[in-house]
Amino acid sequence: MDDVAAAVGSFGAQSGFLFTLGANEALTLASGTSLEIDARAANFALDRAINAGSNTLAISSTGNITQSAPLLAANLLLMGTGGVFALDNAGNDIDTLAANTGSFTLADSDSVSVGTVNGAVGVHLSGGGNTTISASNAIDVTQPIVSTGQGSLTLHADASATDN
Repeated sequence: MDDVAAAVGSFGAQSGFLFTLGANEALTLASGTSLEIDARAANFALDRAINAGSNTLAISSTGNITQSAPLLAANLLLMGTGGVFALDNAGNDIDTLAANTGSFTLADSDSVSVGTVNGAVGVHLSGGGNTTISASNAIDVTQPIVSTGQGSLTLHADASATDN
């Protein structure tokens, strides 16, 4: 696994590489490295832990994304017209979230902020599905949440929610 983590950190701006993780391995990014996952399949499962640390994790899909292992990242960007993201693993730890997609569910193990990631500002929802952001601590909304669909929006914070 250490070789995979080091290799991911060395690719820089290159794209189009493929690697396979073993049954109990996680993907950890080197400092200063961001990861974009472009899921072109109608259904895509994130079944291994991804630790982006202080970096950005961007996931793009127009289909359905599910997860069974935690995502850890300073910044998470969800993209894809009509994409439906079910990121409901209780071990997720995202600091700042931005999205331009159909709908999503995000669970976070502590606090999460709706902010700006890679130039994407706030959350923009174009699907008719329901969107939920849950945090074990606080949700800080520092950028707008906009929906053009018919779905509902739920913010659930065990401690507090703020709208700046």
